[in-house]
Amino acid sequence: ALRDVLFGNVVTLLQNIQYILMGARKNGPILLPSVMQQKKKAPSSFKTLSKLSVSTLIVNLGTSVVLLSVCILGCIILTFRLHSALNENGIGLSGQASGLEADLPQPQPQPQLHLSQTIHNNQNHNNSLGLSACLLVNDENPRLPEWLAYHYHVLPLRSLILAIDPASRSSPLPILRTFSQTLRDLRIDFWADEDAYMPPSQPRGACNANNTRQACLWTHRNRQQHFVMKCMETLKRRGKTWVLLLDVDEYIAFNTIEDDDPPSPLEEAPEGGATLKDWKVMHGRIRGRKRAQLFGLYEGEGTRNGTHIVTGAIRESDEKIVYGNVVRDDYGTRYFLHDDSTKYQDPKKVLSQAPEGIPTLKSIQVRGPKLYGVIYNDTYDNPKKMDGEYTHIQIHPKLKRELLKSGNIIQDSQGRKYFIENEQLLWPPHVNASQVLRARKELPAVSEGKTILDVIERYRHQFYFGSCLQIPRVLYGSKESNYQPMAPTGFNDKDFVTLRYRWHAQKGNFDVNKFQKTIIDVSRVPMDHLEGEQAYNIHRPLEYFCRADVPRFATSLFRVNHYLDSYEAYTYRNDARGNKRKGCMECYLKKGNGTDFAVNDNIRPWLRSFVDEVGEAKAHVLLAGVGDFRPLGEETLVDFMAEKGGKYVEV
Repeated sequence: ALRDVLFGNVVTLLQNIQYILMGARKNGPILLPSVMQQKKKAPSSFKTLSKLSVSTLIVNLGTSVVLLSVCILGCIILTFRLHSALNENGIGLSGQASGLEADLPQPQPQPQLHLSQTIHNNQNHNNSLGLSACLLVNDENPRLPEWLAYHYHVLPLRSLILAIDPASRSSPLPILRTFSQTLRDLRIDFWADEDAYMPPSQPRGACNANNTRQACLWTHRNRQQHFVMKCMETLKRRGKTWVLLLDVDEYIAFNTIEDDDPPSPLEEAPEGGATLKDWKVMHGRIRGRKRAQLFGLYEGEGTRNGTHIVTGAIRESDEKIVYGNVVRDDYGTRYFLHDDSTKYQDPKKVLSQAPEGIPTLKSIQVRGPKLYGVIYNDTYDNPKKMDGEYTHIQIHPKLKRELLKSGNIIQDSQGRKYFIENEQLLWPPHVNASQVLRARKELPAVSEGKTILDVIERYRHQFYFGSCLQIPRVLYGSKESNYQPMAPTGFNDKDFVTLRYRWHAQKGNFDVNKFQKTIIDVSRVPMDHLEGEQAYNIHRPLEYFCRADVPRFATSLFRVNHYLDSYEAYTYRNDARGNKRKGCMECYLKKGNGTDFAVNDNIRPWLRSFVDEVGEAKAHVLLAGVGDFRPLGEETLVDFMAEKGGKYVEV
């Protein structure tokens, strides 16, 4: 608008100058309306015309100078804002992250791949309503197209940050380019260099072959934990909300009700049974065996009612010691574990923060006479322990066990005081089992076109999810059986892990399915919990926003299908777990034990629905090479970097 007004005034100004110079010979019209009206009333002499024109010239000149100044100031402001926005998104003005045609590595001698590449078309991305994901890959090309297509359709995935393990022998870049060029509303950022997310103090590159396998494993986990935090920080800066943290062998799905579902947690004690409230698990050795005991408030018959007790050794395994279950100790007493691990305590009786000069202990566990936890603001030890360092203290023999609840001050055996942080106040409460059961009955099938985001939006007011939604996993094994083909024309079920494998482990069996995965709403996590931080662990990345207990399968709206895959796929990666992957059939078979409990086909119709969404032609382009486990060489990306003078090159 300013440009149009300025242009009109400049034209008027120039024409009026012309009229002044030509006024002696011509009495042409002055363009301003007021002057034109005067001309219609009476012919103007040269003197009158000159006076009017000079006056008009001065007015237009002043107006133009003001407008020009406003335009220049506006351009400066817009330039600074654009520069700040680009830097905030990790895109420098020097071309480090641009469209596919600029600065991306080409198969030419010594091409350079910049630290951060934004791989997308030049159109604006309308992905504000989609979900985001962080993905770290290692020789995943045979399964990556399936993972991308599935989550694009089911989440819907609209923003992805992908990093590559330096031990990888193959580059995902061609696949990422294909998806970015074909799906116009999908943004992909490819972090090819560890400098994009690893702090300067952390080791780089593939694990040294001289290191033990355990050291390599911890190097891999350390890389994962730094990557997911930097990824979430970046997506928060871009204004994103829910961010999915999965691996390529994992697929989020609707947790529809099935006949083989585990029982829902009880909401009250069975008739005649005792209840244990405000309970904690304590591990130690009892009669030479590692056992668990419970400490909590007893409600039941007898003189112990209303008092804090310590149970005998619990007979059930650790994964059964969860809220809503009934457990039994070695004295034969049965206890209903009340769902109160997130019940807010009376703020008048607990502290919200440590008094000055007193260290804070977080994530505490009691094992015999020792209390373990993560310490902050250490004021006792010399040298002082670093913030976040794992430590233990000797509990004072006369310490009242009820003081171990969060928000209290305790003393160790030397009389030193510590504050037990009330971190549970930050956790979302457990959802009501009966309400979730009704919601699960209404969950859509994957073929209906509804998405994970649709379900979150529908139930986010009914169930308070919190900022960290933890999702139980179900492990699918390698057992195959006759099945109805689900792949559309031109595709083969055996090329897709989600279509090929149907047998899975018992739901809720922690020994087989292991830990949960998470989807996190970064818009509700303060930046200081993400910026420059390392994830607590890959299954519970945010210690103070993600619950410490394992989610109950029956009370989750979603689940994560975790695929063991074929032995060929299992050993394909250049994995940090060493011989657990390479040539160890025994390891593979052991991992698959118990994965033939039941069959589930709910996820398998997704491919037909995806083809209907994007079209058959695009689907064939996007899924080209899926399931193709072609042999790879032994050279890693690190080898190529060394060969080319430290520059990362496309394999």
